[in-house]
This record gives sequence, C-alpha cells and structure tokens, in this order.
Amino acid sequence: VLYGVNYQSEVTINGIFVGRHTGGYTSQVIPVPGNALQADPKNVITVSIDNTLSPRTTVPLRQQVGGWKTYAGIFRDVYLLATPDIAIGEISVGHELTPGNKSAKLTIAAEVVSGPDAVIADSAGPPYIIAEVVDRLTGEPVGASGFVKIAPEPNRTIRATISVTIPAPKLWSPDVPDLYTVRCRVVRRAGDVERPVDEHSVDAGFRELDWKSGMLYVKGTATPLKGILWQEQHDMYGSALPYEMMEKD
Repeated sequence: VLYGVNYQSEVTINGIFVGRHTGGYTSQVIPVPGNALQADPKNVITVSIDNTLSPRTTVPLRQQVGGWKTYAGIFRDVYLLATPDIAIGEISVGHELTPGNKSAKLTIAAEVVSGPDAVIADSAGPPYIIAEVVDRLTGEPVGASGFVKIAPEPNRTIRATISVTIPAPKLWSPDVPDLYTVRCRVVRRAGDVERPVDEHSVDAGFRELDWKSGMLYVKGTATPLKGILWQEQHDMYGSALPYEMMEKD
C-alpha cells in the first residue's frame, strides 16, 4: 500500500515487477504475488519514481503557475498489509428511506477477495458473511442481517449483497452529522460454532436530499454549498507534510 508517490512509479519486490501507478495525489494498493516475498528477512522493495510531466501520460500536462508542485518522491506512508486467504475488500452502502423516515433499508455490497491458496471448505464449516450496524456516537447496535452463505473461489473477487433495515434512523446534516458504522464480518459456521475469518467497517450517513428552485435542501432546510482549497505546500517540507502539521492546519 502506497499512500502517495509523485508522480509515476513502478514497484518491484526482490526484482519481481508487481505494479505501476500514475498520479501523486492518489493512493495505490498492489497485490503481491505469492512468490515475490521470501522467507529471508532481507527482502528488497524498490520504488522507481519519475516526475516528468508529459502531454501523453500526465495530468496536468505541464507545471501550473500557482498549482500543486509535482515533487518527486515518496511523501506518504508505505506498508505491507497482510490479509486472510478470504478477506473483505471494498464496502459500499446505499440506503432508501420509507415515507416519513420511519425506517431505512440499507443495501450493503461487500467485495470478498480470495487468495490463490484460499481453502473454501474446511472442518470449521463453509464461509458466511454478516452485516451489523451500530450508532457511531453511542455504539448501540441498531440492526443486523442474517448470515448470508457465500461461495468464494481461489484467486477471485466476488460481491456479496446484504440488506439491513434500521427503524427510526437519525438523518445526517451539516449541523447534526449523525453517522452509523457498518461492520461486515466473514465467519465459518459449523452448527452453532462460529470462527471469525475477517472483519471490515465503514461509516455511513443517511441523508434526505432535494434540489428545488436552484437550491440544495438537506432534511428540508436550504443548504448553501461552500468549499475551501487546501494545497499541501510548505517551504521546508514541500508536499510531504508531517501528520502533526496536517492536524495543526
């Protein structure tokens, strides 16, 4: 996982090419081939970087006056992320409010990623996925799905769709930004015995939006749109600001 490498980069592990990325202000997640990392503690990860702007391959085409500087280098965290053979990837949450906002029906789409050596069936039972929703502020459970059986395949990504209904949902607004935490878990079940495999959580808010007379309304209240531009630019650190300085800003 590379949070920020400016501008174009190629990554190799022990001389094995694993990925390429363009864009210094977007992160990249590169799957590591099973034969790339060795048991020897002296593994070598090489990141080759080029910050040359080109009308063929880059946006912007050239350095902009007063724009973000295309410094070359690794200016955000780099780390290896270990996951189980069957793991949860991206989670997206959609919702539909009933009339009067008496309840909210959540449609949760979760990616289930399986490695090349994933064991689909073992003595612990087949894999299931379950979604649970809690109030982010209080931690109180407000809804959960049943166990949904999934059928992953080695070295493939599948998508599981789960539904959860929440009674009397708190609606998000700029003034009262109520949020919920949606937690997806993959477990193996054999009878009443569960064995956890992986877990991943995302925050979600339920919004009642409307657009009329050229104005955005949130929960029935006219809401003007505002924004700021924050350039990660410092006379000493360039765009590689320390976390403490980001928090200060």
